[in-house]
Amino acid sequence: MGVTVRILVSESTDPYVNQALENTIFRTMPEDGRILLFYRNDPCVVIGRFQNPFLECSLEKMERDGIPLVRRQSGGGAVYHDPGNLNFSFLCSRERYSREENFGIITGALKRAFGLEARTSGRNDILLQGKKISGSAFRQTSSRALHHGTLLLDADLCRLQEYLTPRERTITSAGIRSVPSEVANLKEFRKDISCEAVIQAVTGEFLRMHGTSIESELLKEKDVLTDEQVRKEAGSCRRWEWIFGKSPAFSFTLSAAPRSHGVSVVCSVEHGRITGVTLKGDKVMTEVERVLVHLLTGKRFETGLVEKALERHLP
Repeated sequence: MGVTVRILVSESTDPYVNQALENTIFRTMPEDGRILLFYRNDPCVVIGRFQNPFLECSLEKMERDGIPLVRRQSGGGAVYHDPGNLNFSFLCSRERYSREENFGIITGALKRAFGLEARTSGRNDILLQGKKISGSAFRQTSSRALHHGTLLLDADLCRLQEYLTPRERTITSAGIRSVPSEVANLKEFRKDISCEAVIQAVTGEFLRMHGTSIESELLKEKDVLTDEQVRKEAGSCRRWEWIFGKSPAFSFTLSAAPRSHGVSVVCSVEHGRITGVTLKGDKVMTEVERVLVHLLTGKRFETGLVEKALERHLP
C-alpha cells in the first residue's frame, strides 16, 4: 500500500480552531497517511493534558491581558504561543512513526536552509548554542501517532516569561510539572529568518525524506469550520470542563495573615471544583469553617474566590 503524503498550512490563528483541526486530522486520517501540519496562534498559553494550570501559569495576568488558556490532548509542559511562534505537527500511523526522523527533519531543515547547527536534547527539546528554540509533545493510540512542537522564530519572550511564571501558592498536586529552560528566538541567530522560509525549509526536508513532491494545501478558517467534526471539536476545546475540569486533584492552602490568629484554610479540589474546606491553626473556628464549607463547596476553584470568602468571614 502506498503512503498518502500531505502538507497542510492552516491560515487560522484561533488556538481552539487549530487544536480542533489537529485533533480531527489525528482521529480521521487514513491508515496510510503521512501528514505535516503547520499553524500559528494568537497569543495564548497551552498546557499539557495532565497539567494543573494553577501551578503552571499566571492565570491572573492572563485574565488581565485577555490571554486564553488551552489544554491540548498530548502530554508535556506549558508553552506560550503567539504569531512569532511556528507550530508543526507530524501525524502518521504508529507503525511508521519515528521520533528521531521527525527531529531530523527539523534540524536538517535549519542546517540546510539557514546554516544553523541545532541539536536535540534529552528532554525532547531542540537547542541552538545551548538555548531552547523548540519543544515537543507526543500522543499515541493503538494505531496512530502524533508529534507536535514549537519553533520560536520571533516570539515575545517577555510575555512568555510573565505568563509561564505562576503566582506563589501552596498547592499540592500530582500533575506533570513543566521544566524551565533558557529559550531563544531563531531571529537571534539569523536576522533574516521568516515564518514562510522556515515552512518552506521544513516542507522541503519532509518531502525529501519521503521521496515525493507535492504542493502545500492552504486551509482557510472559514473552510475548516465547514467540517462539522472540527466545529464540534473546537467547541469542546473551549469548554471549562476540559480546560480546568481535567486538572488533576490538588489541595490549596491559604494563610489568613496578617489577622490570621494562626489560621489557614485548606481547599480540596477535584475536576476543578472545590470538594472540601478545612480550617487549620491554633484557634478553633467551627462556625467560620461551617460557613466556608457552605459557600465554597462545589464552586469552580479560583484563588480570589477563596481569598475573598476568608477575608469576609474571618473575625
